[in-house]
Amino acid sequence: MNSQLQFKLNWERSDGGPPEEQITYASLGIWTDERAITRVEDLIAKTTRDVVRVSAYPLALWLASNWWRLRWEVPTRESREDWSMAHRVAAAGGGYLWPDLEIISHGDFIRLRARDTSNYDAASLSYLNNIDSSFPAGEFVGAVDEFVETVLERLSTQGIPDTPLHEIWSLVQQERRNAEMSRYRRLEALLGYDAEEGPKDRINALLAASSRLGEEAIAEVAADVGQVEALEEVESRLDGADELKIQDFSTLRAHIGGHRNHRYPWQRGEEAAKALREAIGHPRGPLDNAFLEQWLTLPEDVLKSPPSEGVAFAAALRDEAEADTARLVFRSNFVSGRRFEVVRLVGDHLVAAPASDRLLPATHAKTARQSIQRAFAAEFLLPLEDLVERLGETPEDEDRVEDLAAEYEVSPVVVRTRLVNKGMSEAIV
Repeated sequence: MNSQLQFKLNWERSDGGPPEEQITYASLGIWTDERAITRVEDLIAKTTRDVVRVSAYPLALWLASNWWRLRWEVPTRESREDWSMAHRVAAAGGGYLWPDLEIISHGDFIRLRARDTSNYDAASLSYLNNIDSSFPAGEFVGAVDEFVETVLERLSTQGIPDTPLHEIWSLVQQERRNAEMSRYRRLEALLGYDAEEGPKDRINALLAASSRLGEEAIAEVAADVGQVEALEEVESRLDGADELKIQDFSTLRAHIGGHRNHRYPWQRGEEAAKALREAIGHPRGPLDNAFLEQWLTLPEDVLKSPPSEGVAFAAALRDEAEADTARLVFRSNFVSGRRFEVVRLVGDHLVAAPASDRLLPATHAKTARQSIQRAFAAEFLLPLEDLVERLGETPEDEDRVEDLAAEYEVSPVVVRTRLVNKGMSEAIV
C-alpha cells in the first residue's frame, strides 16, 4: 500500500540560481490520496500536468527548518502571527510559485489542505486541485524524511556536501534520536515557537509536570492553554474533587476497546460510544442526568451545580489506567456543557488516554485525542441514528434543532456540528 503522501522527483537541468538550487532542479509531484497536489495548468506552455518544475532545495530546507512545528503544532483559537511561515508551503520561497498548501498537525494525524489557484490574477501557473486529506503522522514523517534525504543525496553526489540543509537536517535528526530533547522540542512547538526560541522556564515546568501527570496529557494541555499556572490551578482543584466510578469498568473497556483500525480519530470515538451504549443497555434515546449520575456514581445533582470558579479546561485524575474511579473538575457553567465534559472524560479514560497518563484533560485543542473525546461524547449523548431519524429530512429547521438539543440535553451547537460533519447540512447556523 502506497503512503498517503509522496514526493516524486525527476532531476532536470537548470543554469540559473545558486549551485544547490541548480543541482536540485526537478519536475516535482506531490501526491496524496492518489491525487496530485501539484496538478497545474501552465498558461505559457499551454499544458496541464501533474508536476511543477522547481528546485527541490528550497522546499527541503523549509521542511527541515520547520520540522518540529510541522510535526506537532496544532491550530489554536488565537491566530499566531508566524503560523503561515511555518505551515504554508508558499513560505519555501526561492522565487518559485509553490502550491497553496497548508500542513496542519493534529498530533497523531497530519492534515494537508490544498486550494485551487486558478482564480488568482496575473498567474502564469495555476494549481487546479482542491484537496483536504488526513493521514497518520508517521506517514508524513516518513515521506518528508525520504524527500529530504533524496535532496541531500543529490547534493552530495554532485559535489555539494556542505549546505545549510545538511547542517539543519543533521541537527533535527540528532534531536529526534534524543528522547529528552524530543520531548522538549515537542512542547516548544506545541507552544508555537521555532526550535531554540521557546520559553525555557515554561517548557521545563511542563516537562516536570509530565513526570507526575503523563507526557501525552501535558502535550494536550500545551496544545491548548500552554500556561503552567492554568495547569496548576486544575491540578489543585482535582485534589479532593468529586469522584466518579464507572460501573463494570473492566467489562465495558474490554467490550468497546479496539475493534478495528480507523482512518480518522473521530471514527474510533463514535464506534466506541455506540458499543458502550449497547453494553449498558441503552442503544437509543436520551440519557438524563439521573441516569448519568447513577451510572457514574456521581453526587446527586452535581451536573446541575456550577463550579464556584471556572478553570481553563475540564479534567479528571486517575490513579492508573485500570482504575474504575477518577476525580474530576468541570469547566462549563451549563448543564449541557458539564454533561458533555463528563462523557468526554469517560471516553478519554476508556478509549483515548495512554496507560501512562494520570491526567485526563478535555480541552479546546484540535488534536486527535480531543477529536476522539468529542466524537465519543456526541455519539453517546445523541446517537447518529436518533439524529437522522429526527432531522434527516429537515436539517436546516432551527426550531427542530433546538427541540432535539433540549430533549437530549446537549448544546444546539453539538446538533448543528453533527449535521455538518455528517453532510446533512452545509453550514452551522
